[in-house]
Amino acid sequence: MTGKTHSATGFFAGLVISHYTGCPGAMTLAMATGSVLGGLLPDIDNVHSQIGSRLPVVELIVHGCQRGIRLLSGILPRKLRENVRSMTGHRGLLHSLLVPAAMLLALPVIGNTNGIEKTFLIGMIAGNLSHLILDMLSGGVPLLIPFSVARIRVCNFRTGGIMDKLWRLVMYFGIGYLGLSELYQIVSKYIRI
Repeated sequence: MTGKTHSATGFFAGLVISHYTGCPGAMTLAMATGSVLGGLLPDIDNVHSQIGSRLPVVELIVHGCQRGIRLLSGILPRKLRENVRSMTGHRGLLHSLLVPAAMLLALPVIGNTNGIEKTFLIGMIAGNLSHLILDMLSGGVPLLIPFSVARIRVCNFRTGGIMDKLWRLVMYFGIGYLGLSELYQIVSKYIRI
């Protein structure tokens, strides 16, 4: 799926969680922002990612680490070397359940904050999981790294194809509906409708 589709789906996921948990305005903004970022984060290992193209220093660090790990993996036995190298490429480690699990484990660490940081992180988890689900529809993802590098795939929609565009359109309608619903709730508190 494209970056636009991932960000729209992440945004929608954040709005759904905010809507059904009754998050107030600032928390909804934190949730939605976190979910968009979480929806784009797994593709940071791709040269053409939206985050990497806007923040070249991040792209430089990520790709430098990938190259370093691949270089160091040269001393490993062949099978292990192949597994390590497959984890460092696109749709590798960042497309596994390890990333949302690590974020989930970080929640108690930031639990004593005012709530915005926690809400932002929950949004990132939701966006990240939405990204993994979408990529299971377009080529598959190695969800079970480090136990297996096999890609789990539900079907094989083409990135940028008709299903990608159709899904994004559905997300835009969902965002519009939930956005108007939230706006109505805010306005109705102050104006009798």
